[in-house]
Amino acid sequence: MMLNRLVNKLLFKIPQVKGIVKEKKQIQFEYQAVVEELQVKDNKRRDFIIFLYQKILQREPQESEVKQWLQTDLSNQELLNLFLDSEEYQEVNKKQLLFDKLADLPGVITKAETIDAYIAYPGSDRVQLNFALNGKPFQLDDLLECLDFLAAKALISSEKNCFLDIGANIGSTSIYALKSKYFEQAICLEPSQLNYQFLLWNCQINGLQDKIQCLKYGVANVIGKQELICSPTNCGDFRLNFAATHATNNDLFAETTFTSEEVNFTTLDNLLANKIFNIDNIGVIWLDCQGSEGLVFAGGNNFFQQISVPMYTEFWPYGLKRLNCQDQYFDFLKKYGKALVRFVNNQPQYIDIQYLTNFYDQNISTGEHCDILILPN
Repeated sequence: MMLNRLVNKLLFKIPQVKGIVKEKKQIQFEYQAVVEELQVKDNKRRDFIIFLYQKILQREPQESEVKQWLQTDLSNQELLNLFLDSEEYQEVNKKQLLFDKLADLPGVITKAETIDAYIAYPGSDRVQLNFALNGKPFQLDDLLECLDFLAAKALISSEKNCFLDIGANIGSTSIYALKSKYFEQAICLEPSQLNYQFLLWNCQINGLQDKIQCLKYGVANVIGKQELICSPTNCGDFRLNFAATHATNNDLFAETTFTSEEVNFTTLDNLLANKIFNIDNIGVIWLDCQGSEGLVFAGGNNFFQQISVPMYTEFWPYGLKRLNCQDQYFDFLKKYGKALVRFVNNQPQYIDIQYLTNFYDQNISTGEHCDILILPN
């Protein structure tokens, strides 16, 4: 099937992803079942409703159910949200998040036309699924803004052609980085079994398995097994959990509904000491660990003494407070950062630590976050 005949959204069952073969201007999907094409903005209302039952609720609808939805004035996006909010979906999703049943989990493949990349998202993911079904690759614009800015400032070099992705999730950011032509290699660190499996599949889909080193670790200031708590509807919100540190925080993201998983954690200093990867060719660090960034910094004193490259990272007051690592975060900025940049309406905005201090104080309980680019000393 030629690329210009493919829609941006293709539904698949996980075992069938292994049959994907990519050729020049052609991509063939070898399925045991029929590949269903979905165009959210089309007027194929009945098809879309049936799709929601089949792929979201994992069952065939009754005709009366289809007729009921056909009589509403809801948009396809609003319908999707209702299905994802339904009790029936929550029950299905709980079963799917049992990690020994990954083979039963549906996914969504999207095409990022601007950089010729395909990304497979878990079908259980509420946040990224909304982006995927609307044809907008998750976080692609953020990355390209950052890389274009660094290139314009001559802060990316061909000698340092490796992209370090800490908290890599399903690998989309690293794949975008390589497809953008700014980097030739990537190192991905991701502890979750679900996300790590999608990370491997996404490398295969794009033919990048020889260029991306995938390491199944979480990164913090501890070594060994730790609890990861996992949002049932957002695979980008899997977090290290230290129960004793967040007693004063509210349940802003319904953390009581999260599942949990025991995963391996390590430190950047330990990875460096054991020569797990080569830091000499790392050109940019991308760090998104859902509030444990301060712990990553605390466990990387030696690492950050030996490397001086730009770092794009999340600053999330609520997450930092839950893990009580805001002080480590600010201490790191004072030692490592020469300048701090935010991108607002596609424009770089230089900020300082006082700006982040104020942002932290104002947003501990709001859930708001900002992404910052740290330019090193």
